[in-house]
Amino acid sequence: MILAAALLAAISCNKEFGESYKTADDEKVEVGVLLDIPETKAIDIVDGNEKKVNSVQIYVFRDNGELESYDRSNDGNITLSVTKGNKDFYALVNAPAHEYDTKEALLAGISYLTNNKLSSFEMVGSKHITITEKQDIEIVVKRLVAKVELQKISRKFISASQGAVKMSIDAIYLTNVAGDTEYQEDTLKIKSSPSIWLNKMGYKSSEADSLLYDGSIAHTLVDKAEYSVKHSFYPYRNPTEANADGGEWSPRHTKLVIRTTYGGKVKYYPIVLPKIERNKKYVITDLILTRPGSDSEDIPVSAADCKFSIKVDEWEDGKTYTETI
Repeated sequence: MILAAALLAAISCNKEFGESYKTADDEKVEVGVLLDIPETKAIDIVDGNEKKVNSVQIYVFRDNGELESYDRSNDGNITLSVTKGNKDFYALVNAPAHEYDTKEALLAGISYLTNNKLSSFEMVGSKHITITEKQDIEIVVKRLVAKVELQKISRKFISASQGAVKMSIDAIYLTNVAGDTEYQEDTLKIKSSPSIWLNKMGYKSSEADSLLYDGSIAHTLVDKAEYSVKHSFYPYRNPTEANADGGEWSPRHTKLVIRTTYGGKVKYYPIVLPKIERNKKYVITDLILTRPGSDSEDIPVSAADCKFSIKVDEWEDGKTYTETI
């Protein structure tokens, strides 16, 4: 666990609400807020940015859901002055400035994937606590994005004649990506479905390219060789239950697509991912290509054309999901 914020001795830019609820007996105390971001299994510089804190917004709500206090800091250091009693503390990290007057409004607030950058991922967390005296509290925050990681591509064509054909890896990207989600911390309570979809059934340039697309590869992959450069992508949760392939657009599972040039023709290897959940990592350790790919970005190749396994990790714990097609 890492401490992403330290305490300030004084209150900065504190904003208070709900004055009508206060009485002469309401006693204020100072509460220092620290953020805890569960450590990732990070090994490279991109991963190091996954827990970076650039700004923090802290909301303090009373039992009736009304906002009592709000503060925002660009350096992650916040101390609030609040009255004693039961409070709900909510933290938004790296999010645009919002001023929600109620807890209900905050939880229904919409976050957009394009708000995220490779060095600034939106996070949310909360803590219910009874304030009785001056104290420090710790809020665990988690990212709204998930992470899809491809570690290696191997070419092991079954046919020697097909293996002799020149092939290159040109781009790797995600399709059918949800572009928005609620700030609701409990994903089981999220009420709305995504209203924005990016790269529907194929790649289309957007402001989210840095999170979803790598088109500068141009790597020649000969038969019985490997491409071992790790690629990471960051989508929002995709709650769609049923997958679809091709046809007319409809919500469907997110796919990881490898675009290749094979014998002068563009061929694709679309990989159907499980339901995407926030703050989880989906790792494909080895994608084995055994035949030329599909003509479509959205229609996967058959089990005979490629093999892979998907491991699903909590970024702070770890459990696995494996599939071979």
